[in-house]
Amino acid sequence: MKSTLLILALSFGFMNLHCKQEQVNDVDCKNAIVGKWNWIKSCGGIAGRCNTPESTHSKIVIGFTKDSIFRKYENDKLLIETTFKITRGKSIFSQDSAQLIEKKDMLVESFSFATSDTLFLNEECFDCYKSKYVRIK
Repeated sequence: MKSTLLILALSFGFMNLHCKQEQVNDVDCKNAIVGKWNWIKSCGGIAGRCNTPESTHSKIVIGFTKDSIFRKYENDKLLIETTFKITRGKSIFSQDSAQLIEKKDMLVESFSFATSDTLFLNEECFDCYKSKYVRIK
């Protein structure tokens, strides 16, 4: 049982690292982002301020499903439900192409993983916010 869990953890970790490479399978990156994520902090804006659950008194959870549905909850109340798709394109933050999340009627965000359980979402606009989330297990 332990060896099976280790193999799954290693393969999932490889999938996330693979999402950072130039030639990437968008299906793999979509699978890596599927799940629910707790908001840790967001930093940005003209003033460069950082917001956290403690400073805003808000618990934010986002979720991505295999069937391309994005949901955002604030204090357990559903705020947004829309479709999303993963694409590869130009990011304003680097010269390299990046993995992008396109949500209907929302800002495009680039994304990356620090680990399989740590997600970074970056709104693709100047003076916008970069956010950190951790996976809910």
